[in-house]
Amino acid sequence: MLPANTYPPPPRKILKRAKSPPSTESLLKLCLITKAKILFMKKVLLITTIFIVSFSSCKKNKIPEPGDYILTRSLGFYLKDSTTNQNLIGKNGHRYHPDSIRVFTINSNQIDKTGKVVLDSLNNYYAGILYFFQLVSKPEDINIFPIDISVYVYLSNTDTDTLKIKKAPFQDFNFYWNNTFISTTSALSNTVPSLTIKK
Repeated sequence: MLPANTYPPPPRKILKRAKSPPSTESLLKLCLITKAKILFMKKVLLITTIFIVSFSSCKKNKIPEPGDYILTRSLGFYLKDSTTNQNLIGKNGHRYHPDSIRVFTINSNQIDKTGKVVLDSLNNYYAGILYFFQLVSKPEDINIFPIDISVYVYLSNTDTDTLKIKKAPFQDFNFYWNNTFISTTSALSNTVPSLTIKK
């Protein structure tokens, strides 16, 4: 029994220490981590989408088999003065500056860079173009493709020319400059043709 007028002490309240607000540095670190996670997930989603689309495209057209490889065709062309036979592309008073020239195609209203101007082993400028790129089973498969490509060569504000590349199935490649026949090469040849365009 407790003595009169005495009561047990009230239970002690356990006071929890208030949490201090997070510092700016920790908030920034958390924000960066969250942003990095979001970017990572976006990359994973993008890679997955590309893989699915690529796989679907392969199934739709042709499933690659062992021995398949990428077949390419390219060419180079020089621009020369029709009178002096001097190279027209250069950086020392030449008619066309190499940095100003653009070589492109237009596909579905999209401009695709097809080639660029480079130096050869004799320090002469020429334009190199990659115009065919395809997965095939054997080199002879080039024969089955019909090709009709227009490559636009921007030389200056007032001078844009057209190089046409044409091939019918089981025929050779023919090259035209502004619709004038320039040269031909075998579809089966691995040699990169070098064209000379007179202007």
